Amino acid sequence: MIYQGFFDEGSRARCFEHPNYHPVDLPSVAETLGEGWDEPTIDSLSEWPMLLWAHRQAVREHEWVGFTSYRQDDKVPDGLRLDRERIEALLEDYDIVTWHWAVCTRQILHPVTSEVLRTTNCPLYMQCEMTRPGINAAMAEALARTGNVVPKGWYTNCGGIFCNYWAMKNATFDAYMKWVYPVMFWIVDNWNVHPLLGRVVGSHTAGSANPGRVRYGSDIMERLVNVWQMATGASVYDALNSTPIARTLGEERLRRLHEKDNTAAAQAEE
Repeated sequence: MIYQGFFDEGSRARCFEHPNYHPVDLPSVAETLGEGWDEPTIDSLSEWPMLLWAHRQAVREHEWVGFTSYRQDDKVPDGLRLDRERIEALLEDYDIVTWHWAVCTRQILHPVTSEVLRTTNCPLYMQCEMTRPGINAAMAEALARTGNVVPKGWYTNCGGIFCNYWAMKNATFDAYMKWVYPVMFWIVDNWNVHPLLGRVVGSHTAGSANPGRVRYGSDIMERLVNVWQMATGASVYDALNSTPIARTLGEERLRRLHEKDNTAAAQAEE
């Protein structure tokens, strides 16, 4: 099942009528989690409550789970819809299936006329800094505070998964959530005190004059799947362009990741 997040009646109307997609009311789901988040925090967390809600489900409908948003047709061309059989077949060979793998670019401008001289690829960190100044420092701090580091690939790789448009088998999803959970909760705990994490501009609502947003906390969350993918070597398949991206993580390496997490947790309790 691919869960499709929405915020209000206007965005609910844009969700897909497809058997493999299920609309999720993000504010309502956030309230059921019992975290005590206020309305501005819920709004600014974007899809994080949906991921957390899916992770906490005692019983899941399928052996895999996926996520998208009501804005998918704005970001992904060709009216892409993925049926259950295709997702399950791809997840037999790849750890992550995405339908929004993007290669970051930047424009080189003429110093006088500002004419675009050429367009060139740029690393993920550069794209982040150009669109969200300071976000790299905020993400690095969130990772460091939870015992993680920014992988080298963040500074060299030009392609990445965007918008939380991806699917994983349940075991892989649980491994990712176990890793990302403390990072996201450090961000939420420091939402109102960190100079960047709580910064919000614009609104999600369909009728807003400025439907775009700058929300550093959830923008970091969206990019953390790339950090985890680089750190673990998880394989990625670009379903939109039918292109394999990275090598397979495999059951044995996933088992070792679980063992490493369990060992670290045991040492922390001692």
